[in-house]
Amino acid sequence: MFSFLFKRKEAKAKSELAAKVVAQAVANQPTEAQEQARKGQKKQEAMQQAASFPGNEQGALAFILQCEFADARLQAAQEIHSQSALAQVLAALRNTDRRVAKLMQQRLEALQFQQQSTQRAEEALALAEKLLAAPQLLTNQLSELDSKWQALGKLPSDMPQVAQFGVLRAAIAQRLQAQAQLQRLCIDLNAKLKACLLDAPSIDEIKAAQGLLQEFNAVKNHVECANLPRHLMPEAEQAAQRIMQNIQTFEQVQASMLACHEALATWAAMSAESIEPGVLDQLSQQWQGLLKQAPATSQAALQQQFLEIKRRLTPAPAVAVNHVDGGDAVTDATSADNNEANKETATPLSPQLSPKPAREKKHPAKQVEPTHFSKEEVLAASQQFAAALHGLEVALEQGLLQAAFENDKILRESKAVKPKPEQAGRLMGLRAELHRLQSWARWGGTVSREELTKAVEDLPQQELNVLELAKKVGSMRERWRALDTSAGSAPRPLWERFDQACTIAYAPAAEHFKKLAVERAQHAEQAAELIQQVQAFAASHVSNESGEADWRAIASFCQKIDQQWHKMGSIERKERKRLDKEFAQAMDVLTVPLEQQRAIEVRRREELIVAVESLQAHDRGALDQLRQMQERWQEMAKALPLARKVEQELWQRFHTGCDQVFAQRKENAHQEQAERRQHQQAKEALCLQLEQVPSEETAKNLRELIKTIRQSWKEIGPVPRQAEAALETRFQQALDSVQQRIDAAARAVQEQQNNAQLDKLMLCIGLETALLAGTAATEADTANWAERWNALPKLAHEMEKLLAARWQNALHALGDAQRSAKLCAQLREKQADFANEVLRQEIVHGIDSPAEFSRERLQMQVQVLQSSLKSGVKGQEGQAKLALYSLAAAMDEAMLARLRKLLA
Repeated sequence: MFSFLFKRKEAKAKSELAAKVVAQAVANQPTEAQEQARKGQKKQEAMQQAASFPGNEQGALAFILQCEFADARLQAAQEIHSQSALAQVLAALRNTDRRVAKLMQQRLEALQFQQQSTQRAEEALALAEKLLAAPQLLTNQLSELDSKWQALGKLPSDMPQVAQFGVLRAAIAQRLQAQAQLQRLCIDLNAKLKACLLDAPSIDEIKAAQGLLQEFNAVKNHVECANLPRHLMPEAEQAAQRIMQNIQTFEQVQASMLACHEALATWAAMSAESIEPGVLDQLSQQWQGLLKQAPATSQAALQQQFLEIKRRLTPAPAVAVNHVDGGDAVTDATSADNNEANKETATPLSPQLSPKPAREKKHPAKQVEPTHFSKEEVLAASQQFAAALHGLEVALEQGLLQAAFENDKILRESKAVKPKPEQAGRLMGLRAELHRLQSWARWGGTVSREELTKAVEDLPQQELNVLELAKKVGSMRERWRALDTSAGSAPRPLWERFDQACTIAYAPAAEHFKKLAVERAQHAEQAAELIQQVQAFAASHVSNESGEADWRAIASFCQKIDQQWHKMGSIERKERKRLDKEFAQAMDVLTVPLEQQRAIEVRRREELIVAVESLQAHDRGALDQLRQMQERWQEMAKALPLARKVEQELWQRFHTGCDQVFAQRKENAHQEQAERRQHQQAKEALCLQLEQVPSEETAKNLRELIKTIRQSWKEIGPVPRQAEAALETRFQQALDSVQQRIDAAARAVQEQQNNAQLDKLMLCIGLETALLAGTAATEADTANWAERWNALPKLAHEMEKLLAARWQNALHALGDAQRSAKLCAQLREKQADFANEVLRQEIVHGIDSPAEFSRERLQMQVQVLQSSLKSGVKGQEGQAKLALYSLAAAMDEAMLARLRKLLA
């Protein structure tokens, strides 16, 4: 009867033996799990090797080229930095490892960008050095250099080119500043040199002029002299040459005056007794040589001094003296001296006639009654006479003939005073000098007019341009008028000849100026037409009630019409002034509202610039906002273009703001990339931790570990996008591996529980079968059954409670016949219910039933279908399991076989 129990034990033994055989066979051949573990260990070794290349680029390169694990290659790729190694890795892994290839591509691009920046920085440095060494340096060249350097963007401060450029830039700016200072100094010096051009300089003026010449030489020898404007140095050189000529002339005059004064001093120390015959003639010849080198303004005074010395050294001639009239005697002596002076002062080149020999004056016998003057009148006349005599002397020294004539006229009209002897001598000498200068002026004026006329007659053959020709003819006429003032009027035939020559020479210029007059009239008509166009355009585009205007068309028209106005030829000055005023009034109708609108546009663009500068580069929508602002800027620029300078300044500010946003985003991207790499390393460490979990860890510890690592994984930020998928896959695989270990442990526990449940169920069924058969009634049997129960492991709480109640109920019936009979009756009574439940579970689990139960199975299927629609399959499975374990009933071996099949 208990054969089925022994069959179960034999089957169990056989199954255990088969399991051992299978386990041994599996142990001899590597399973998939072992292969996975071996591969994971190999990968872990590769990761450890990849982490051992800090600073060893060649080792990392060799490892990457032969490694089969993508994660290890990516970790070793962090040590690749040189261009050749980057290119080699990229070429080898372009089609096999996308993450490493992308990293190599990014580093190559960054390296190429750095090389390009360095190259452009070197070019800028070369340009700066070239500008600094160039002999001529302009301000716009420095602006171009700054623009080229700013185009490089924000360079690292540790680059040596940055410090070098700063030094060169400061040197160039210092040189430009030195140029500006030198230009201001040259302008001031030029003005001083022009102001210092004097015809008769004094000693102080000569010293000041020499100081200016020293300053001029310093400016001329300055290293930045070549960068001065072209017109400054030639003007300064001309002025300096004139000053040098004046200084040389002054020195020559001083030397000649010194020689004359030394000669006069030497002769004044001589006495009349020591003079031998013929010495005075030698002194006169020597004096004539010295006097020629003296300035003309001082020759008369020097000549007067020489005559006084010569008169003192000349023996006194016998002169008949009339004691009655002493004044006539003085007059005769004075006349003699005057004649001697005329002989001495006359030169071979003088055009005046030789003086007539002196005639003896015959004193009339009649007496003239003198005119009586008061003392006051005599005193005033004496002062006037002395002033006029001094004025005559000064005028002759300076060569002012007109002033000399006026002073001589005052002296001749003076009747109230009689000159003293020394005054009479000075007066005669001065009048002789005046006569000589007058003769020279007339002769020189005639010669100058002849030369002037000849020069005008030669003008047509010189083929001068009309402007220069007109300037020369005008200067010739000015010189003729100056000669009329200084040398007197010219003869009429000479004047007519000069005027005719000027008319002939000026004819081409007159024709040219006539054509210019016609062109000016045409230009005036064109200007009037332009004014009408402006007025018509303003009436059609501005004078509308809606207030809407095509500002772009207005700005374009204003620019075009303004260019036409400035390109227009010359107009008569009066007409030009009137037309300019009308044009300005007509343009104001367009330009005033245009400038107002431009001011509004400037404010709008200023607001746009402020908005760009206030953008936060790290914001998500910063790029979209920046693109919108750029589009708005383009729209505003198309709607109304501003003045070129204002437009360029605003655009430069806006462009700088945009570049700052892009540069900040780029910098943020680099920082974010570095953070992502750190996150990648942290996540790789978590993956490595999961992959290296010890095999002896319990399921509970593994669950805690998974929970902790999942939380840490969530807290770590994002990783590089190219590594994100592979890292997620690796993490999920590591989790699955640990979870598989947990599931395997859970399955082992569950299998143990299932076996224990089955063993306890079969023990309960065996005891109940023994009770039905009446073979287990002794105490030894009871102890044996209890020992077998206690030898089995405990089950889960609910199942243990259920089977323990069933077991205790059957065990208590062993020693009590009444309870045993009652239990056997219940077992037989529940036999049909248990059979129905087994049939139901076979239907639910799709297990075939014996053929004799086909009819009952067919009926039961309808009920099972209805109940499954109400409670679901899971609810039926839980209730069915409890029913099979808790329902105690009598069963034969066929039913027991069906139960085992169902529980399996």
